Amino acid sequence: MAAARSLEAAGVTALVLDRPAPTDHPRGVPAFEAVTLAALLARTTSRIGLVAADSALFGYPYNTARRLASLDHLSGGRSGWRPVTSPDDGDEAVYGLAVGGPDEQRSRAAEFVEVVLALWDTWEPGAELPDRAAGNFRDDTQIHPIDHRSTYYRVHGPLDVPRCPQGRPVIVRAVRTPDELAMAARFADVVEPWCANEAELAETVTAVRAAAGRAGRSPTELLVLPALGWRAGPEVVSIGERDLSQRLGEVVTSTGADGATLVGPGTPEWAEALAGDVLPALRGLLARPRAGATLAENYGLRRSTETDRSVA
Repeated sequence: MAAARSLEAAGVTALVLDRPAPTDHPRGVPAFEAVTLAALLARTTSRIGLVAADSALFGYPYNTARRLASLDHLSGGRSGWRPVTSPDDGDEAVYGLAVGGPDEQRSRAAEFVEVVLALWDTWEPGAELPDRAAGNFRDDTQIHPIDHRSTYYRVHGPLDVPRCPQGRPVIVRAVRTPDELAMAARFADVVEPWCANEAELAETVTAVRAAAGRAGRSPTELLVLPALGWRAGPEVVSIGERDLSQRLGEVVTSTGADGATLVGPGTPEWAEALAGDVLPALRGLLARPRAGATLAENYGLRRSTETDRSVA
């Protein structure tokens, strides 16, 4: 909680609560489930976005849609979802569900996300009528089932949670391989390319924008925020925080990205070093943070209400 408050005070747009790899806890100490942790952080923060990693392979789209919609209400429109679309070792045995090879996993995850998005749209704007005197809390004529029937899921709907304050949570998609690009271009609001070097990063930023165009989306409908590692420690101090900020700004500018996702352990010490030294200098090199009411507004996203996501 202290780390989240430090990053919020420094003007960070969003905090991504990722699913840790099994090797992150060699002694078997489990991490908190990301959506639950985000709900806790929503009580102790007021501006920072809270993006929770949650599986798009295991579980049910309906449960995922209602939990993340609930988080959006609890946070006042600051929620986001990072769909996890590939299993860790042992996940199939733990969950008791076989998800097939990579092609089937991508197909299953894409349908999962499609259903979640459809469920978030089952309540039209204005469908919630909190008229306590008359006892009317919803306008059923503005709430619609989805009747989804396809390869992996049969979901009637509608969702039992009112429309989110920001319409729907922000979709944040990490892209580590070319195979993940199509799904990111189809569904994501924010794309986070993970690349080995700056040249590869520039190529990936261009590829993301091209893929979005092929999916029929405007470039203003998604942001590209490359994942850049940053560690607090003696090796960083020896470089100098301002020099590091200058380098980060140059990487973002030279690749044509919209900003950056800074990746680290997320400890209070890491957050305080980042907030106190690197971010103040970086703010002078990149765009100033926006002051919107929701995470989508703070990202500057322009969402099209006519985007058809039913076709890959």
